[in-house]
Amino acid sequence: PTGATAPGDAPDPDRDLASDLAGRYGAQAFTDLAIALRDAEFDAVILSTPHDLHVPLACQALRARRHVIVEKPLARSMPEADEAIRTAREMQKSLAVFFPLRYQAEHRWARKLIEGGGLGSILGVRIVEHIYKEMPYWTGGSSGRSRVAWRGLREKAGGGVLIMNVIHQLDLVHHLTGLGVERVYCEYGTLDTPIEVED
Repeated sequence: PTGATAPGDAPDPDRDLASDLAGRYGAQAFTDLAIALRDAEFDAVILSTPHDLHVPLACQALRARRHVIVEKPLARSMPEADEAIRTAREMQKSLAVFFPLRYQAEHRWARKLIEGGGLGSILGVRIVEHIYKEMPYWTGGSSGRSRVAWRGLREKAGGGVLIMNVIHQLDLVHHLTGLGVERVYCEYGTLDTPIEVED
């Protein structure tokens, strides 16, 4: 279902966007996840919402006996993530975070190369990421179709480019190498944008 909200929240800020997307794919648009979970037949829910809604909506769908795929990040904090994982285990349903880089052809090839020993023993990895997001990204997303500025608010997003963008590279390194994290050093800042999170 598209256009879903957490219990007690206001309806989707733009029902027309939900209806447009649903119409293009032959789906139904709902403004309340509880109604969709009750009235529609489907096995899994894909959550692509502001980050503060990920865990409440995931838990709601899991308790309704649906599998859940969440757009990254799973949650804004470890306690929130633990709640979602605990609920999935209790309901015996799958909970996954969507990381599309894993499925690109070059990354599948790289994983096979690494698993086959083609690069020898991997002792460490360094990621350098330079990101610049123009203001429309923070005020509604790259398409400009929605005008909701949740990405720049710490309470809603939980963080900025690290949790929204660099998380893809962090996941990919782990996926390709199987290496665990031993040490983290990070510098970040809000340098060029009037937002609360790192840009």
